[in-house]
Amino acid sequence: MTDLMTFYVYGLAETLALVLLCTALLGAAWKWPRLLPVTVLYFAGVLAARGLPLHFGAHTVLAVIILALLVSALFSISVGRTVVAASISVVLLIVFELAGMTIVRSLTEVDQDPGLWLLGRLPVVALLLAAALLVRRRKLTLFPGRAAGGDRGA
Repeated sequence: MTDLMTFYVYGLAETLALVLLCTALLGAAWKWPRLLPVTVLYFAGVLAARGLPLHFGAHTVLAVIILALLVSALFSISVGRTVVAASISVVLLIVFELAGMTIVRSLTEVDQDPGLWLLGRLPVVALLLAAALLVRRRKLTLFPGRAAGGDRGA
């Protein structure tokens, strides 16, 4: 039960940070009535995709597609733009996870204890959130000058 709870706590936090980064890259306004459904549906979609017997890397491609389609549908942004933003977001997640977990694993054995595992992965979520806030604050959108879905984030 604790392992499953740890997984959900971390998974939802990581998913929310990923959705925030993706929408920040698109310049979309962070409106919670849109962000929360995208987060929950993306989390469920990735869980379902991981259960499929696919080749290495196919789950990641599927995760990018799910994120792009959800953001496109709920934020009224073209699929082409959301695929680019979702791809960049997932690549940043992978880079942050590789770097963060390499550092954390060099300090302690996190794979044996669910609590340590969660604490060891929280810097990844913090880096994703920091990237999303930096993109939003500096207005580093992928398509400058084009309002995302009619709602431009401030």
